Order: sequence, then structure tokens, then C-alpha cells
Amino acid sequence: MQMTTRANTGERSGSFNPFRYLSAAAAGDIEAQRTIAERGIAHAVEHCDVLAAMDAAVFARLAAAHGMRDDQGRLLSILAIVGDLATEDEVDLRESLAAESLALISLLADDGEECADQFLLSIAEHSTPTAVELSKHLRAAMLDKGE
Repeated sequence: MQMTTRANTGERSGSFNPFRYLSAAAAGDIEAQRTIAERGIAHAVEHCDVLAAMDAAVFARLAAAHGMRDDQGRLLSILAIVGDLATEDEVDLRESLAAESLALISLLADDGEECADQFLLSIAEHSTPTAVELSKHLRAAMLDKGE
């Protein structure tokens, strides 16, 4: 993740050093995961950096895996931002992001999240048939806990 300036060391004005949080994030520290996701997506938006946005999405996924609705909502927001930053030519990426969003929202709807049904319909209407089909496979994978 290239979120710092010049030498990629330390936190200076306008820079973020994700390496300060990686060990904690890797050990499951949800606050570190959230920090990297939030600061990473802020950097991505500021610099129109799709790679940094993708990196932020990884940490948002880790935080969302803890099962808290706020983190799942953050992940959905970050997926939308990554999709916005992707170019029109990056069709596969855009479809994958839409599919993941559909799968996640579908699970939230199953859990009784009030707004999820509306978002699910809206995203499905604006998604390609390929993304909708892929979302079914991702949903099944998300439900598979390997038990």
C-alpha cells in the first residue's frame, strides 16, 4: 500500500503509514483493520488510486468478517468506491465488485437488515447478468464456514 509520501516512512502531514498497523491487523485487531481500511480508502479517493482502494478493501473485508454491521457497511461503501475508481475498461473488476456487494447485501437482508432489500434490488437492477450469477457463487462461499 503506497499511502505515504517520499520515503514511505513515518506519518507526516497528509501521509499514512499502514505498516504501523499491519502486525496488529494481521493478529485480528479490528481497530487496526478499520484504521487501515478507512485511511487507505481516504488516500485512494484523494489520489484516484484504485490499487490503494483495493488494498483498503482487503482490510475492510477482514474487519467485516468479525460480523459487525458497521464494518459490513464500511466494506460495502469501499467496494462502491473501488468500482467508481475503476475504469470503464476494467469490466471484470467492476463485475466482481458488484457481485461481492450483491452477495454481502443478500446476506444482510437474510439477517433482517432493514435497508438491505432496497439496496439489493437497486444494485441487481444496475448489474450485469454475469455479476448477478457470480454473486450467487460468492454468497455460497461466504456462507461456507468449513465446519
